[in-house]
Amino acid sequence: MKSYRRTRVRQGRGRSSRGRFRRAFLLGVVIVVCAAGIWFLNTESFRVSRIEVAGALSLPEKQIHNKADLLLRERYLYVIPYDNIFFIPRDALREAIKSISPKIQDVRLDLSGRDTLRILVVERAPFAMWCRGDNDCFFVDDEGISFERAPSEFGSYIVFTDEVAPSCIFGCSVVSATTIEFIQTARRVFQKEGVRIRSVHHYSDDDYTLRTDTDTDIRFSGSVSIIETLNNIFSLTESKVFERADFKENLGMLLTLDVRFGKKLYYTFKSE
Repeated sequence: MKSYRRTRVRQGRGRSSRGRFRRAFLLGVVIVVCAAGIWFLNTESFRVSRIEVAGALSLPEKQIHNKADLLLRERYLYVIPYDNIFFIPRDALREAIKSISPKIQDVRLDLSGRDTLRILVVERAPFAMWCRGDNDCFFVDDEGISFERAPSEFGSYIVFTDEVAPSCIFGCSVVSATTIEFIQTARRVFQKEGVRIRSVHHYSDDDYTLRTDTDTDIRFSGSVSIIETLNNIFSLTESKVFERADFKENLGMLLTLDVRFGKKLYYTFKSE
């Protein structure tokens, strides 16, 4: 019995040693693989070494380059570099570049070869001018985003004003998508009739007043389709009222035209 017990103890110790050896071996393999992976991810062959910037029309390319370069110097968990071509944080990089200026509408990233990152910047284009005072105006794009202070001269831009000004005035949406669509449609239709829109005023009850280049104010209802309203206007221009000589002669003196009531028109003429 004593001999048997001693043999069992020796066998147990042998198995325990082999188990520890296997665990140590596997741990060593994991460490070697991780070290190799870290070395591979840090090798210059797979890291961005050049940054090219395009599309910046009014913004300094150097500022965009430096912003991207600064972000790509960071690392994941202090180990994996951001500039590794397999791990470039594209979303974070886009947001970082957009933060430079509200004028940047979009940022597109593309890899050229294995070491060049191309950054294409898309700048916002002025669609209209939004003003909250006589000389406090901003350019807005076709999404209603204010992105740049505008000069006091209005030029050919439509001037938009609002009865209730938004709390945010710069780098945010100051004109709703519905209003932008309204302005685009009205401008397109009026241009076909040879009339240019100079300004648009939005009221708190969602009505609009359009001022034409003849200084005529046209009042619209925001709750009715702009297409429907315009169709009513142009159908009424062919009515007997517009055929009357006294109306035609004074058409250039039209001061206000209220078209909020379907096929009924309410108008006033400028005083002599």
